[in-house]
Amino acid sequence: MTKGKNAFGLSRKIDDKIKYKVRRRCCFGCVICGSSIIQYHHFEPQFSEAKFHSEKGITILCGTCHDKTHKGIISQKKILEANSNPYCKKNQNAKDIFYLGNTTIPVKFGSSTIHAKTILMYDNNIIIGFKNSESSGSPIRFNAVFTDKNGDEILRIQDNEWIVGEDCFDITIKKSTLIITDELKNIAIEMNLAVDNMIHINQLNMFYKGFVIKADNYSFTLTVPSGGSFGHVGANYADIGIWMKSTGYALVASNKDGIAAVGVGPQI
Repeated sequence: MTKGKNAFGLSRKIDDKIKYKVRRRCCFGCVICGSSIIQYHHFEPQFSEAKFHSEKGITILCGTCHDKTHKGIISQKKILEANSNPYCKKNQNAKDIFYLGNTTIPVKFGSSTIHAKTILMYDNNIIIGFKNSESSGSPIRFNAVFTDKNGDEILRIQDNEWIVGEDCFDITIKKSTLIITDELKNIAIEMNLAVDNMIHINQLNMFYKGFVIKADNYSFTLTVPSGGSFGHVGANYADIGIWMKSTGYALVASNKDGIAAVGVGPQI
């Protein structure tokens, strides 16, 4: 047996088109527990007996469930049952956990780094922000909702648990980076899941009630419903990083009283 291949010469490398079909069928998460940090598992037949990669004979498992399967802790019967009725299909989401400390940390959107407890707010609703720890010594809680061009929710982070809807077009994790793409394979959000002293959102195309927030490695732009826009490079220190209003006006780097460094759009 050649290294990386089975007795039939089949490589462990699975074609991306087959991987995509498997992810879609399994609703993007481990069929056992729902974790979105996944590996591909040949179950019918086992990889050692497979002559080709069959989408119907491959499922997705997290590393822990995959290891338990190879050790016989999770049975073949359980894999067959879970593959037929994946966790994420039953629960309508895939999920995993952020690991945060007990203090707020900056959130970096492309070229803009926001230092605030409330990162993004619409009227009085916090869209992205931090909540205090639930108890002494426990981590601070990060919460966020990201929406696509249709205003549909594509990613929710609730008290450090990130949840992606089963209707997303495609979700992949490469090393420590979560990537959600639309049907045209455009990146809706690319986010680094390895959190140390900052949350990194490398790319973002977010649409929320007429406002558009776009970011990449070199830029950050907020566009209000009337078409006015504000670009930013650098640090933003405030109580509220971006405060969007139902009037179509937006405040950038605002305090709780609405006094801001920049106002964008018509002030009604």
